[in-house]
Amino acid sequence: MSPSDLAALNNLKPNANLLLGQRIKVPKMTTTYKVKSGDSLTNLARKYGMSNKELAEMNDISPLADLRIGQTIKVPNR
Repeated sequence: MSPSDLAALNNLKPNANLLLGQRIKVPKMTTTYKVKSGDSLTNLARKYGMSNKELAEMNDISPLADLRIGQTIKVPNR
């Protein structure tokens, strides 16, 4: 995402100065992850710094869902 796109997303001019403590919207960029043996929604959510609920919602699954080896899920892009 370009600085101009980020400014537009936040209704700001591209050259606007941000204030200390000002909140802006930053889109969550995602990538895919192939589930491996031993992976669970809980440990993957912890690995990516989010709650089970957030990771489940990102993937349109239940927070209690069991993941299958080889299943592809969306995770935040780091």
